[in-house]
Amino acid sequence: MEEKMGPDRGSYIWGRSVHNSRIERLWYDMTEGFGRKWKEFFYTLEDCHGLEPSDPSHVWLLHLLFLPTINEDALAWAETWNSHKIQLEGERRSSPQQLFTRSSLLDGVHGLPPQGEEPEDFSLYGVDWEAMEGLGLTDHPEDTAELGDRQDRPEWMNEVVCEPPDCPLTDEQVKGLGDELAAVVDTWSRDMDVQRAVWIKAFGIFSQMIQEAED
Repeated sequence: MEEKMGPDRGSYIWGRSVHNSRIERLWYDMTEGFGRKWKEFFYTLEDCHGLEPSDPSHVWLLHLLFLPTINEDALAWAETWNSHKIQLEGERRSSPQQLFTRSSLLDGVHGLPPQGEEPEDFSLYGVDWEAMEGLGLTDHPEDTAELGDRQDRPEWMNEVVCEPPDCPLTDEQVKGLGDELAAVVDTWSRDMDVQRAVWIKAFGIFSQMIQEAED
C-alpha cells in the first residue's frame, strides 16, 4: 500500500483487522441509511452540473448549501439507530437507548472516567473477538498481503485534518445569495431533485458574483 500511495500517509491498517469490525458495521449502516445518496448526489453535480471538487470555492458553496441538511439527515438517522433492537447474548433484544436508560437507572448517571494507564499490548486493545469468527472480516486484498500479521505499534497514529475552505464572498454577497435562493427553491427540502435545483440555481448566482468581482 505504501508503494502505491506513498510513505507516511497511514495508508495501511496495522495489526490484525479485527479492531474495527464494530465501527465498520456502523459506517455500513450509516452509508445505507443516508450517506450513499449524498455521495451519488455529489458525483452527479460533478458530472453534470459544474462542480469542481478541487476548487475550494466550490467546496465552500457545498458546505453553505448542504451541510445543514446533511447534519439533519445524520441526526435523524442516529435517532432511528438508537431505537433499533440489537441482539445481545443471553439477554432480551434491546435498543441502544434502552440499554443506556437501563444502565442509568441501575448504575446511576455518570460520565466516562479518565483512563490513566496505557494498555499493555496495543495489538490486543479493543479487539472484537467475536468478529474473528466471521468469515471474511479479517481478510486482506492480495496486493497488500506482504504486510503480513504486523503486530508492532506504528510510529504515529492516523490523523485527518479537515480545514474548512475560506469564504470567497463578502457578507453582503452571502446574504444576497441566500435571499435570492430562498425566493425560488426550498433549501431545506430533503428531496434530492430539489437539492439538485438548489445547486444549479446557487451555482449560477455564485459564478456570476465571482465573475463580477474579477471584472
